[in-house]
Amino acid sequence: MISYSRGKLTFDRKHGAVDLITDVSLVILFCAVNAFGATGKGQDYLYYIGSFLFIGMTALKALFWNQGVFRLRLTYHAIWYGSFILLGIASSMWASNFAAVFVPMSRMVQILILSICISYYLEKEEDFDRLLNILLLSFLVMTGYILLRTPPEEWFSGFIGKTTTHFNTNSIGLSASIGTIIAFYQAYVRGRKWYFLALIPPLALVVMTSSRKSLFMALAGMALIALLNTRSKNYFLRLLVSLGIVAAVGYAVIKIPALYRAIGVRLVSMYDYLMNNDYSADSSVSKRMSLIQMAKLFFYDHPFRGIGLNNFAARYSKTVANVGYAHNNFWEIAADLGIIGMAAYYWFYAYLIIRHFKQIFTGNKLSILFFSYVLILLFTEYGLVSYYDRLQQLMLAVSFSALFVSYDAEGNVPASENVQQDDDYGAADYAGGLREER
Repeated sequence: MISYSRGKLTFDRKHGAVDLITDVSLVILFCAVNAFGATGKGQDYLYYIGSFLFIGMTALKALFWNQGVFRLRLTYHAIWYGSFILLGIASSMWASNFAAVFVPMSRMVQILILSICISYYLEKEEDFDRLLNILLLSFLVMTGYILLRTPPEEWFSGFIGKTTTHFNTNSIGLSASIGTIIAFYQAYVRGRKWYFLALIPPLALVVMTSSRKSLFMALAGMALIALLNTRSKNYFLRLLVSLGIVAAVGYAVIKIPALYRAIGVRLVSMYDYLMNNDYSADSSVSKRMSLIQMAKLFFYDHPFRGIGLNNFAARYSKTVANVGYAHNNFWEIAADLGIIGMAAYYWFYAYLIIRHFKQIFTGNKLSILFFSYVLILLFTEYGLVSYYDRLQQLMLAVSFSALFVSYDAEGNVPASENVQQDDDYGAADYAGGLREER
């Protein structure tokens, strides 16, 4: 497998055929999730091919790389998301619309299985580097695919990519913002300067989508990474330059006419709505606020256990056409599953944020990236429903696995620390049906 490490492009001859097929399956999977997967139900063949290959290769390695004994890795992440799925299924007992509970269930189970496979894939530092490169490649493929399929005169017309990929433009923008953050991390924290070039296409696509939450995630992510990279040389100078670049991007979307038409006008209208109570300024924000208010009312009526998973969408769509979600992860979960659901879902975010924040100061450079991602995702979820979003949930699985690779001051993995971290990797491994404590 070709990899880039410490300024050198190398070919790993120990990376065998099964490993190579696994990597290719991940490329297919993430390209499908980001660019090619929004087809008719049952027709997203690339996603199925990538998923089946990845799951199959993971099972093959888990079985034959351990003397024929299959080990099921049951991590805290798997327990968290699996428990949330079970809570959702249990909510069918009190849900007014029984069938609605099971609408997102197939996707959530797929996410759980893929997340478990990711925990097998990510064992060493180079595995994370490889996966970050695969993710970035998928975002670059998405950007290139959208730009090539869209006439140049429409690039800054706003809401680019929807007709090309059939994804919501906010989903496209959020994918591109994650690509921007990963490229910035590789260039700024890991010192791989050419990644600054890889940052430009996804950041440009973020602006072209007119997605405000995506621009916030991209700019806030870069700023937070620069702020947390305290071990870098000339820290304050680098921080000022980085924050200046972020500010310059924000200034450009307001002052450059093409960028203003694409997204600047939406930022200004949102400001007028929030600061001046101008309800005519932004119909999009006004609609989202009304949806959030309705979710609050459902929660106030059923605060303890909610009205049943996915039942907010089922109930609200009876009175308002084409409404599928509350545009707010907090209030959608609160309306559907009440206080129990909120606690069952968000304890894991708190766990990731606290653990990554602590590891930043022990030299885990990956924690700079994933602390920034999880914290900003938490803020972004005020305008986003993510509990069944494939990309965001798989990123949370990667964020969890990143807790168990330690870096010294130069970004190397000390063997002793890596073994110590592995003791806390998850709840347990199951081998041959017997519980083996780690």
